[in-house]
Amino acid sequence: MTDTVYFDKVYGGWLGKCLGGAAGAPVEGIKKLIPCEDFREMIRPDLPNDDLDLQLLWLEVLQKKGRQTTAADLADAWNRQCWYPFNEYGIFLKNYERGILPPYSGSFNNPLFCEGEGCPIRSEIWGMIFPGDGDTAADYAGMDGSLDHAGEAVWIEQYYAAVEAMAFTDETESSTGCRNVPGECVPGSGGLSESRMESLLRGQLHRLPEDSRARACTELVMETFREEPSDWVKARTRMLRRFGHFDFTNAVTNLGITVISLLYGGENLWKVINIAFRCGYDTDCTCATAAAIWGILHGADHIPESLKALVNDQFVIGIALKRTDCSIRKLSEETCELGKRLASQRPRSRLTGHQNSSAASCGVSGLHSVSVVAEQVPLAPSNPRGSRQMSMQARPLGSLLRGNELCGSEMTLTLDVLYMDRPAIGQNDRCRIGIRLKNHFPGRREWNLRFSGLPAGWRAVPDTQSLVLEPGQEKTAQFSIETTSAVKVLYGKNLLTAVAWDGTQQYSRSFGIAGAAEWTAAGPYFENLEKDDPPGTPSPHGEGCNLPTLECMVNNAVYLDKAYMDELDFGQAFSREETCLVHGYEDLLPLDEAFPFQGQGCIYLRQRLISDREQDVWAVIGNNDGFRLWVNGKRCLERDEIRLWTPYNNHQIVHLKKGVNEIVIKVLKRTESIKFSIAFRKYEGEHFHRKRWCVDLGCEL
Repeated sequence: MTDTVYFDKVYGGWLGKCLGGAAGAPVEGIKKLIPCEDFREMIRPDLPNDDLDLQLLWLEVLQKKGRQTTAADLADAWNRQCWYPFNEYGIFLKNYERGILPPYSGSFNNPLFCEGEGCPIRSEIWGMIFPGDGDTAADYAGMDGSLDHAGEAVWIEQYYAAVEAMAFTDETESSTGCRNVPGECVPGSGGLSESRMESLLRGQLHRLPEDSRARACTELVMETFREEPSDWVKARTRMLRRFGHFDFTNAVTNLGITVISLLYGGENLWKVINIAFRCGYDTDCTCATAAAIWGILHGADHIPESLKALVNDQFVIGIALKRTDCSIRKLSEETCELGKRLASQRPRSRLTGHQNSSAASCGVSGLHSVSVVAEQVPLAPSNPRGSRQMSMQARPLGSLLRGNELCGSEMTLTLDVLYMDRPAIGQNDRCRIGIRLKNHFPGRREWNLRFSGLPAGWRAVPDTQSLVLEPGQEKTAQFSIETTSAVKVLYGKNLLTAVAWDGTQQYSRSFGIAGAAEWTAAGPYFENLEKDDPPGTPSPHGEGCNLPTLECMVNNAVYLDKAYMDELDFGQAFSREETCLVHGYEDLLPLDEAFPFQGQGCIYLRQRLISDREQDVWAVIGNNDGFRLWVNGKRCLERDEIRLWTPYNNHQIVHLKKGVNEIVIKVLKRTESIKFSIAFRKYEGEHFHRKRWCVDLGCEL
């Protein structure tokens, strides 16, 4: 591939990305067919687009770090320069601030948005800087996706990145290892030949696990296209029947829309964008991804001038980046320069961890027995005395979490921290941690391992261990970080340091363990349902019998307005009840586990929340049934409703005083399960969607 062709394809990709993003922005989040028949009537090139912004940031990091860029580098840059706290972005930032790094930052406490569009929309940079190398593009995309996603979304980003990388070649590699040549017949297609686009998309299907929803969704769209090559509305209907989702950002649903637009749009870029636009849902993402793939495959020279004119070769930035030139051409030149420079650098070892991390379900609480690890980063020795005297809070969080980095010939020791359980801990609880060392010294070394920075009442069991490593050898020592009854306050953010010492040199890596929100729970409370059959209905029990109706005999009753304990004095009320402790490791509380009873009922939850200052915060609540919230005895919010759980169902500004605050929640269960989540976001005069989550709160035990 010549430099001219390389630039033309990169330029085409970025033009498509910016054009598609501007086209889809005005209708983002609408889940029905868009009645407007031409996106050009609504296009908004004046708006910043998070689909592009983070990739501009990744470009900046890659220009400094090259192939040695790690997930921690990306995470640090994001925390410093990208303010976006939306959905999974906000979950990532909350985890990052608590010292929970990739890949755990994408899967922990992220049951819904781990499958969002936030990382698939960052795929283009990886395909562009590794043209023709689908494996490497997918590897780096997986590392990227692990920041704020897991499972399907990460696989989809890897798929897109590989598709985009292979769009630089004339042929595409198939999932069977064969070469797919455009124009050749597809087995079982009745003799129909594949277009370049169909061959490209099919050739990278092996990036999606065979049992994944993403793979099934893509194959369904391709099958429908073969059967109905002119009816994209029917393809959309079939796809949504199986893969529709209530969250407009769901990556699987939007993958289906993207593939529909690419197949049915064919050689016409306007049609590709317009189909994605009219399909609805996360339109700025689908239009941008589809147009970027089309632009890379066909090149900028094949984009009509009338479409190019819609964006005037410019993009708008919404984050803290200092670019002197916001032209798409200049961005393309920088991307090509980086790609050529990376091609001359020695490849790093095959990335691991983040890909497997996506296999961990993000729809369940915690990360039980996760075998993945953080990025391996070689560390430089630190001064033992100085490191013990340094205040962790005084150091930049990014450098604190990454440790000191060295590479090349100066590499001496790799120290990784592994979470064997979820990266969280409650009262009288434990979190199993592994310290993994790899010896890069030329000789044998014995290392003494310990932890520093343990909060009061925490301990490591055992407190120290030794590992003897031969040159090139790797070993892992397992510890249990435990909390005792001496712990009186548990904070959400707890930064610890793993230390390795060989008598002359000390290496360290800092990490975090989230403190669980501890709730005292009482219940369940319920009463008999009292309801008569309609007048004239024969009795099921025989005439003259006063037994309850059958409906009443197989149901309980529970009411939000009825007090099942003294709601004017919760301190006394809870002291009179048989209670249990609920560990809120994540915002979504495990109430079905703590209360596995069947039937309708009511539960009360009480927590003594600690704030280090007087402040107003957003209480953000996810519920699938009725609830009532009190803060310091004041009824702040209630909803008598039965609905689908999402973390954003209800929200309210509440006032916290400095010190201890009494939080009480009354939760109803009137269906088969109970799902309730609560967390707090900063207020500062803005909507909660635009603010970071609070990480400095604690609870009194």
